[in-house]
Amino acid sequence: MDKSIFEPVQCLEWLGLVWDSSDFSISISDRRIDNTLTSLVDILNNFPNFTARKLAQVTGKVISMCPVMGNITNLMTRYLHCAIENRVKWDLKLIFECPDCVFNELTFWLNNIKRLNRKHLAGYSFPHVLVYSDASNVAAGAYSIDIDSSIFHQMWTLQESLKSSTWRELQAILLALMSFKNRLRNKCVKWHTDNNNCVSIVQKGSAKVHLQEIAINIFKLCSELNITLDVVWIPRSKNTKTDYISKMIDIEDWGTNKEFFKLVDDMWGPHTVDRFASNLNKNLTRFNSKFWNPGVEAVDAFTQNWKNEVNWIVPPISVVCRAIKHLILCKARGTLIVPKWPSSSYWTMIF
Repeated sequence: MDKSIFEPVQCLEWLGLVWDSSDFSISISDRRIDNTLTSLVDILNNFPNFTARKLAQVTGKVISMCPVMGNITNLMTRYLHCAIENRVKWDLKLIFECPDCVFNELTFWLNNIKRLNRKHLAGYSFPHVLVYSDASNVAAGAYSIDIDSSIFHQMWTLQESLKSSTWRELQAILLALMSFKNRLRNKCVKWHTDNNNCVSIVQKGSAKVHLQEIAINIFKLCSELNITLDVVWIPRSKNTKTDYISKMIDIEDWGTNKEFFKLVDDMWGPHTVDRFASNLNKNLTRFNSKFWNPGVEAVDAFTQNWKNEVNWIVPPISVVCRAIKHLILCKARGTLIVPKWPSSSYWTMIF
């Protein structure tokens, strides 16, 4: 009878959860939050001198908050679980393989547990945007539906091309998110990939440090931009368009090195926009690209007005003539870099 409520209320605590019908939300009770914070402070003050049992108690308290906080309770306890699994005995001091990772996860919960303590029961949300991504050993690719069918494409460096397929697929998701971020802000996104490991890692994290870092970066980006991300697996036969995009080789993706750019920029700059670049070879913070890239200001330099800018222009050979005409049309200033090719069609337009 002591636990019974006989009058209608909008807010009550049940099973350690606070159910609030005034804003249709659930949260962890203050009692449980305070208890977990006390445990976190205690274990951080004694770091790294504590037992597996002590760490398991704290980890268990965090995991129990999954109904409110979601998959982040799995994602940001991955190294805590690894440390516990590597114990010799429950009541012996733990020896860490990666102490910084364990410390960072404990600190994350100390700093963010109150911020994450609310879940709105808004019901099912229909996806605002559909995105498909894929990665080959050549490049990463993605395209979106419902935001003007935007296409992301980025070539891998030699070192990146040698990494595992799971790393490339996961990195493709992160890079595409970074490229589309301003268009995905405050939206519910259904993301399709043909790599089943990526679905699990985005939701729960990975014991492998290099994969876990990408998963955490995906979570942070979505949290920062208020993106609700639902990653699902599809068979490769349903992902043919992104498979094609990821195998495209941009043979005209050339540029100048930093030393040459600095030399010219000191003479005729400062330049303000790199008109033909990618995330990998840009010389300026502001740049235009053939496809969506992380940090790109605009796709297709020819859709932009070059006036009132000092343009750095290193175009693909096939569009040099068009670049010269666009520069004249906009009555703009710029530095044009082209190969010395007297027999080319653009040579007479310059000299």
